[in-house]
Amino acid sequence: KLILFVLISNFAEFDCKGSRGSSDDDDILFAIFISIFCVAIVVGAVFSAFALSEYSNRTDEIAGPNGVMLRKEMRVRTQWVVEEGGDNNYYNGYIKCVYNNGKAKIKYDDGTQSLVEAQWIEVL
Repeated sequence: KLILFVLISNFAEFDCKGSRGSSDDDDILFAIFISIFCVAIVVGAVFSAFALSEYSNRTDEIAGPNGVMLRKEMRVRTQWVVEEGGDNNYYNGYIKCVYNNGKAKIKYDDGTQSLVEAQWIEVL
């Protein structure tokens, strides 16, 4: 709210000709600065909302197949199925984090990462 107040009060200083009593170059630079500032605020807000949503959805453990509880740092393997463009081979890795939605982020031994539904994760 404070930022909007400052922006509105600065724009309110412009008279009907778009001048604040300064040169046209100053007005252009001021408008560019305000535009960049507004874009930075919007981008920051969107990024923050995205980052916070991922962290707020994390949990300590989720139920995997056969009632096994899956937790961060567990060694696991998953199958990369043909329906997902895979080769039906199994790949080993470890759980980086688990989410309330029943999925886990797996970091595989080859360095790749994937978000996998808990039902498809096998504990090693």
